[in-house]
Amino acid sequence: MKEVWTALILTSIAGLSTTIGAFLGIINRKPSPRFVSFILATSGGVMVFLSFVEMFIPAWESTQQGYALLFLGIGLGIGFIFDMLLPEDKNVHEHIFNGTIVHNEEGEPILQTSVRKEHHRGHKHFKRGGRARRGGKECKQMYCIDEEKYMKLGILTVLALFLHNLPEGLATFSSTLLDPKLGVEIAIATAMHNIPEGISVAIPIYLATKNKKKAVFYAFISGLAEPVGGLIAYGILLPFIQGPAGQMVLNFMLALTAGIMIYISVDVLIPTAKSIEYKHTMIIGFTLGMLVIGITIVFLNSGG
Repeated sequence: MKEVWTALILTSIAGLSTTIGAFLGIINRKPSPRFVSFILATSGGVMVFLSFVEMFIPAWESTQQGYALLFLGIGLGIGFIFDMLLPEDKNVHEHIFNGTIVHNEEGEPILQTSVRKEHHRGHKHFKRGGRARRGGKECKQMYCIDEEKYMKLGILTVLALFLHNLPEGLATFSSTLLDPKLGVEIAIATAMHNIPEGISVAIPIYLATKNKKKAVFYAFISGLAEPVGGLIAYGILLPFIQGPAGQMVLNFMLALTAGIMIYISVDVLIPTAKSIEYKHTMIIGFTLGMLVIGITIVFLNSGG
């Protein structure tokens, strides 16, 4: 029972980090594309490393390889299905990093703006202020915000993130049951990329209501999906885990969770980080994430 409580606590911490993002977005700082690109890429590096080294490889070695591969594919499919359930115009990841410059009630810009310059060397540069182009559209800001529809966008973002975070909660919970140290690592990676998601909820709600408490509250609600996903995993998995084939079931869940995390990283985190990178912040963050989590695992396994 102790492992279950640990799993629920870690899942809750990972999910509710959206609240931290809300504070960063509307109170403590104006997040730049460089910052968001780096943190998303770092989270992607951590997730990809964990998915293969700590999850899929152990499942591959401990069970029949065909089953491990099957559940990896199922996990990828789950990530794809949850993504497809959200129409493109309502998918928070399709809206991040577009839109218009927005201001608070004092007339100050909520977020930093960025400009992307293309030249013959083939990479992209950002600077504050002005306009950029992405997908054939003018982009002045990090969020696609229509001044007449702030509240609608905020509510849609909450719903989108809630749906998106459910499989992440399942991933964190099931991994913690098998290995609490692995659960901590996944919770940290999930929390890192939930911070920008919290920002994407808080900004339109704040602009619609001019109320910082409401903005933080809605971000908090979007993060509740992680512990809800954990509770769903608890209700479904526990009877199987307590049975004679418990270890095999956990190994299958590791492979499935690896698939979910790989999909999130490859389809969401890394492309988004790349689209707004500044002087290679994406590859720097991705590499740093892999190295840091790798060193952490070596340290933990050595008993340091």
